[in-house]
Amino acid sequence: MKVSVIVPVYNVEAWLAACLDSLLEQGLSDTEYEIICVNDGSTDRSGEIARDYAERYRQIRVISQANAGLSSARNAGIREAAGEYAAFIDSDDLLAPNVLAGLYHLASINSLDQLLFDFERFRDGTNVLPAGQGVDRKRFMLFRDSQSMRNCKLVPAWRTAWNYLVRLSVLRKYRLEFPEGVIFEDAEFNFWLDRCVDRCGYLNQKLYYYRQREGSILRTFMSDPYFPRYIQGRIKLAAHHKARLEDYHAGILPELWRPVSEVELEERLIDEVQGILNRLLAKGEQKIFRQTLTALSAQGLYPYPMRIKRLWRQRNFRRQMTDVISFLFPVQGYLLLCMWFRIHLLPYDSEKHQE
Repeated sequence: MKVSVIVPVYNVEAWLAACLDSLLEQGLSDTEYEIICVNDGSTDRSGEIARDYAERYRQIRVISQANAGLSSARNAGIREAAGEYAAFIDSDDLLAPNVLAGLYHLASINSLDQLLFDFERFRDGTNVLPAGQGVDRKRFMLFRDSQSMRNCKLVPAWRTAWNYLVRLSVLRKYRLEFPEGVIFEDAEFNFWLDRCVDRCGYLNQKLYYYRQREGSILRTFMSDPYFPRYIQGRIKLAAHHKARLEDYHAGILPELWRPVSEVELEERLIDEVQGILNRLLAKGEQKIFRQTLTALSAQGLYPYPMRIKRLWRQRNFRRQMTDVISFLFPVQGYLLLCMWFRIHLLPYDSEKHQE
């Protein structure tokens, strides 16, 4: 089996068929790849649609589980996958036709652990007809490791879970899973993946089509119904960062191909707590703000250390200015003053905080 395509499915009956159709003509025989649909407790017809496709196409199979979230569905797919490489496709998006075989060939002949490619956004309701041009090998760049690829200015800085192939044995060797119960889980997953992959490649082609639609996580996480859950997930992730840093200080180091440094772990902890506080200030909800400070304090996450060396490490001017403003966030009086200023002088603009 060459490739396992993992498709988390949750209440996407309007888009699932188009997604699966885009995965059927990929230049591979139905015995060379598999499409694993993980039905994460859908309450609409998504599960029925997936099962109907599985009955008609032998490369498609369906796993069903109680609703546990996007990360859990992807992790279930990883456990079931049988391919040499894995790809993650969101069930409301599209993959360009006739590219999976070419991607696998590039990854295989170059012995890649990861092959990154570009993507294109499109608005829901617009007609998108991906060109079936296949993979252009002339647009391929080879890197000796993930850090070299990260440092290359020709490679996009923003990546997700769905714009690359990854060697499945790497995920299993290093026991990599998506963190469950959090939003934007791919950032955490990719941080550790970067330290587990060896040879990497980047294909400068837009082969994935990302659907921007109302009701998506990116458009709703700052809204009243979802914001508390979003904050709870980030607190969980901050506690995870703290535990990783404490393990590091205790000499308990994770098994990685490229070791992680103390500075990297410190930066992740500070960024996470600071990011939580930034979102709270942007939202301007006093009750959630105070509840979150209490929750952070209970877990030893607030006040978090004020590290002046962080200001000197930061070279990006805009982020340095952000660090200057937030340098005293661990002083509760200063933070409360920022919240007062935010509530009384800066009205919240919900559109501004959507993607």
